Amino acid sequence: MLHAECTGSSREIGFQHGQQAKAQVHGSINFYKDLFAETTGLTWEAVCEQSLKFLPFLERDEKSYVEEMRGLATGASTTFESVLALNVRTEIAYGMFKDDGCTALAWWSNKNVILAQNWDWRDSQKPNLIRLTICQSGHKIAMITEAGIIGKIGINSAGFGVCLNAIRVRGVSYEKLPVHLALRKVLDERRIAGLNDVYALLRKKGIASSAHILVASTDGALGLETTYEDAQQLTGRDGKTPETFLREKETKTRVLTHTNHLIKPHEGVDERLELLDSPARLKRIDELLDGQIEPPNVSDAQKMLRDEQGYPTSICRDSTQTSKSTTCFSIVMDLKARVALVKMGRPTEDGEEFKLDVSN
Repeated sequence: MLHAECTGSSREIGFQHGQQAKAQVHGSINFYKDLFAETTGLTWEAVCEQSLKFLPFLERDEKSYVEEMRGLATGASTTFESVLALNVRTEIAYGMFKDDGCTALAWWSNKNVILAQNWDWRDSQKPNLIRLTICQSGHKIAMITEAGIIGKIGINSAGFGVCLNAIRVRGVSYEKLPVHLALRKVLDERRIAGLNDVYALLRKKGIASSAHILVASTDGALGLETTYEDAQQLTGRDGKTPETFLREKETKTRVLTHTNHLIKPHEGVDERLELLDSPARLKRIDELLDGQIEPPNVSDAQKMLRDEQGYPTSICRDSTQTSKSTTCFSIVMDLKARVALVKMGRPTEDGEEFKLDVSN
């Protein structure tokens, strides 16, 4: 996998991303050009035109991200509009993409915090995934992203990590933060003292479309389930208390899980549950966590992501005749160690493995 390493000003970071991942950026543009034509009937020119509706808000409230995207376009020798379209692709789709499925979990105690996810999407986009590292004024971010998208699933040196679940709900706001930029916002912030600050930040900004953003820190985890109209907080539930904890008088474990449908009530929204396996995957990941006898740890989280009960629409997903989605990568983050282990492809099969390390 290509590793793009970026530093400097916002425009310099974008330029380095675009220059180092030029082929993959163009691959992402071509992938979404074809996907929008297939699923929505929109030409890429029309997609780019739609993306510009976000520009007034972003130029007013998130100028650094606009600068980064302009630098990225220059570095990749493409248009700014195309890069902007990639970064707001979730919002432009208006909930029309039906194959975008993932399973995410947070599992924590006062001893350890694990954040993990299988990212499920079309296999033809897998060659355009990159490893992106950003260093700015001593603050380090490491993520796996689709080339050209400046915010995705990752971890930072302050001990925060983010995961994402797509949710298919129609509606969009052009005066709120697009989902992928919200992920980057959490990873960027150095002034965040805890999870309550993350919740306050994202509630204040608002999220432009439907999603579930799972955030973990060295203190625990929270989920933010959003539509273009509102945001509901998920705080998790008590998990099984390992015998070692009882002996050592430690606190209980906590778990928070999500797949690809709304769990909290959201009034007046039009949810289209295309991934009918989403409730089954949620039930299964909860069963696996409830069956754990060890404290939160990386190895057991990796095993959960390899689960194939209900194959092919299992936690470890494979494509079918009706769904082109497959697990493109799995990631398990150890927030206290500030490292993440990544396995490319379906975690039950051969694939590249590497570590994201933001500990120094």
